[in-house]
Amino acid sequence: MAHKVILDTDPGTDDVIALLLLLASPEVQLEAITVTFGMCRNTDVDHAYNNVLKTYEVVRQHCDAHPEDAHRFDHLNARPQTILSKGAAGPIAGEQALAEYFHGKDGLSNIMETHPEFSFPQPFEHPWLKETDVAAHDVILDVLRREPAKSVTLLAVGPLTNVAKVYAKDPETLARVRRIVIMGGTFDAPGNTTAVAEFNIYADPFAAHQLFSGSSTLPLLVVPLDITSQHTVSFSALILDDPKTLLQTFVSAILARPRRVLAALGYSGDVFEMHDPLAAYMVTMHAAQESDVLLPGFRTTWRDFVIERAGEHTRGMFVVDKRASIEDAGVSRARDGIVAERPTGDVNPGILRVEVLDQSSGVKKFEQHLLRRIVWWSPSL
Repeated sequence: MAHKVILDTDPGTDDVIALLLLLASPEVQLEAITVTFGMCRNTDVDHAYNNVLKTYEVVRQHCDAHPEDAHRFDHLNARPQTILSKGAAGPIAGEQALAEYFHGKDGLSNIMETHPEFSFPQPFEHPWLKETDVAAHDVILDVLRREPAKSVTLLAVGPLTNVAKVYAKDPETLARVRRIVIMGGTFDAPGNTTAVAEFNIYADPFAAHQLFSGSSTLPLLVVPLDITSQHTVSFSALILDDPKTLLQTFVSAILARPRRVLAALGYSGDVFEMHDPLAAYMVTMHAAQESDVLLPGFRTTWRDFVIERAGEHTRGMFVVDKRASIEDAGVSRARDGIVAERPTGDVNPGILRVEVLDQSSGVKKFEQHLLRRIVWWSPSL
C-alpha cells in the first residue's frame, strides 16, 4: 500500500521537479498539496497554485500523446484525487521575501512568455486533482484527523507558514503525523539567499521558530543546504536542446532561468542543486518502511541552534554556537554574564534542537533515481 504524503510547497522550479518525482513514485500517495507564498510576486499565491495545475496538466497531456510512457504514472489513475488548496500569502510577521529573482515572475522561468503553449485555459478540472476553498492549514488538519496516527508524512519544501499555522491551531493533531520532513535552513554551509540564510527560513523565520519550538513533541526532520547543496545534477542531463515532447519541453524550459542565474552569479560546474528533490527522495525511499528506522546509507544527527528573526544581515540564520565553552547560541556574555552551567537539562530553554539529515544513500544513487523517474529520456542514461 502506498504511503500517504501531504506536500506543502511554493512551486518554483525545484519544487516542480520534486512534485514530478512524487508523481512518478508509486510508493507514495499524495493526499493533499497545500500551496504557500515564496516564489513569485503575487500576494494571493495564484501563480504558485497554478504551477501545480500546470504540472499536472503537462503530465496528463504527455501520457495522452505518448501512451508508451503512461505506465510511469499509471498508479495515479487508481488513487483518490489529491486535494489542492491555497494557503498563506505572506509570512506570520516581518517583510515579505520572494525568490522571483531566481525563478522568474511566474515561478517557472517566465514559461508563459517563452512557451505560450503552457498557458492552459483556466479554470479546468483535472482527473487527478480535487480543488478546494478550504484553507491549507485546515486541509492538513483534516487529513491528519481522518487517517490513522503515524500513517501520513508531511513534506514541507517552502516557507513554513502553513505548517506553523497548523501547529498554532492544533498541535495535538499535528503530532499524529509520522514525520515532518522540512527542506530548509543551513547550519554550516553558505546561504542561498543571504550569506547565512536559506530561502525557506529567510522567507518566514517567525514560522520556522514557532514550529521548531515544538520539536520535543513533533517528529521533525530537517534537510538543510548542508546536504542538499551536495546533491547536484548536470543541467545537460535535464535540459534538451531539441525537446521532442511536451514534458521534455516543460522540464527544459523551467530550468532555463536558474541555469542562467547560477552562471551569472559565478557558480561553476553547470549543475543544479537539488534542494527540494532531495527531500522528496528521502520521503519516497522511506515510504515502504513500517518503522522510522532509516535505510542503510541515510544518517541523521541532532543540532542545537537559534533562529535569527530580525537581523539586518542575518535574518533566517541558524545560529550555531561554535565557542569552546558550555554556553549555547542564545547566551550573550555582555547581557547574561558568565554562564557556568546550564540551568535545566542538557539544553537551555529557548535553544532549538532538531534532527537533521546529514547523509543520504549517495549522490550518484540519488542522481540515477531522479533521472530514471522523471527525465528518462536524458542522453546520459
